[in-house]
Amino acid sequence: MNYLGIYERLIHSAKSDLRKKSDKYYERHHIIPKCIGGADEEYNLVLLTAEEHYIAHQLLVKIHPGKGKLIFALNMMGVTSDKHRRNNKEYGWIKRKVAKELSDSQKGKSYGYKFKPGKDHLLYGKPAANRGVPHDAATKLKMSYYANNRPESHNRKISESCKGRIVSDETKEKISNRVSGIGNPMYGKEHTIETKLKMSVRAKNRKKTECEYCGKYNIPHLHSRWHGANCKHKEK
Repeated sequence: MNYLGIYERLIHSAKSDLRKKSDKYYERHHIIPKCIGGADEEYNLVLLTAEEHYIAHQLLVKIHPGKGKLIFALNMMGVTSDKHRRNNKEYGWIKRKVAKELSDSQKGKSYGYKFKPGKDHLLYGKPAANRGVPHDAATKLKMSYYANNRPESHNRKISESCKGRIVSDETKEKISNRVSGIGNPMYGKEHTIETKLKMSVRAKNRKKTECEYCGKYNIPHLHSRWHGANCKHKEK
């Protein structure tokens, strides 16, 4: 049986749903397990239902039969106080019950500190822990792969969520001020000759589409905005 294919379809289906922790009970899963080199990065994480999570770990044990840590992880997911072994349905049922009980027990409680917005926030002005730390070659390759292989349904959902969004003048000014002058990441810097060459080659090799009305070639987002059905040379 093609366990890897089943696993990839499971992950792809979950990724396509654009799931959020706030929507329902989900568990975070490392697509490439950390014990075989997977990173603790967003591109390597997916939200699964408890049942899917259990099945995913079963599949990983079958895909990587010699990895003891994967076997131990699956074993712990099925552990109960007696000799009975849980299946994925029982695992999902009890995990949701526990999550709801914990959530209900914490409602209305205060722990003496409330996070404040803006400059009053505890971490305001402090750099991120990984700021200035470059990604290694393997991580960059994984990021590139996932960025270039997003399912069309994912892109469509992003597009739909942005339609009709109105940005106020105040917000536009804030964005402008944040990336202008010293706030610009390239402020006082200059691209190296090697970087400029890479940018030039990448730009020249972009996929371009010919407009059937004016004959010009454009990259996809410019074509859909100014050409094709929206071309000024189209006969009305």
